[in-house]
Amino acid sequence: MPDTKKIKNTKIAFIMLSIMAVAGVLSFTTRTFAQDKPAPASGMERVIKGTENWNGKYDISISKFLKNIGKSTGIYKMIHQPTAEELALEKAQAEAQLAAEENNPFDEAPKAPGWQSLIMLAIGFLIIYLAVGKGFEPLLLIPIGFGTVLVNIPGAAMGDAPHGMLHIIYSAGVGNEFFPMLIFMGIGAMTDFGPLIANPKTALLGGAAQFGVFFTLFGVSCMNAFLGTDYTMLQASAISIIGGADGPT
Repeated sequence: MPDTKKIKNTKIAFIMLSIMAVAGVLSFTTRTFAQDKPAPASGMERVIKGTENWNGKYDISISKFLKNIGKSTGIYKMIHQPTAEELALEKAQAEAQLAAEENNPFDEAPKAPGWQSLIMLAIGFLIIYLAVGKGFEPLLLIPIGFGTVLVNIPGAAMGDAPHGMLHIIYSAGVGNEFFPMLIFMGIGAMTDFGPLIANPKTALLGGAAQFGVFFTLFGVSCMNAFLGTDYTMLQASAISIIGGADGPT
């Protein structure tokens, strides 16, 4: 009889070699078709574009971290008299946020054709079925499925600003992050911490799960350095979020 373990290892090795071969081809073609691109100004720019202009602004500092935590408490607000510069900065930030909300590009986004809405309706019902019928992450998939169905009902305009029902709900609690806070508080209240209390070392699993964020960011940096890609820090951070252990991810 054939050795199934050996066959499995051979398949895994073949897949890994195939991925490396594809990466090598992409690296060659990227560098070949980008010969007219100017050389990076520094080695750091080759890793994450734009980081050479930080000038220490985003460097990790424990003292700065603790100071920011202290400033976010109500006690600091009680004993600290804000200066004119701080008041002007808060006012400018509030005005910038208000301007960003008024100039929301999604408000004038083109509407999807009817057949695309039908596809999204089918996907929404499928998500609800998986949550209710199969028990797949019901706390997440049920609201996602219902939201997908409601926003794609033809002619209902539930997601349109400013009077759509879903847009009103979004403005009332999602955009200001009030509802997410309540949701995670509720999930925390429903969590059974008995196994964690009985075996505290399992808490390391939660910390290790978040290592995926940093590992993915490192992977994006390697892609910039060796495959010739050109991801910025914002793009690399967005990709890295996928590495987190949050819900079904």
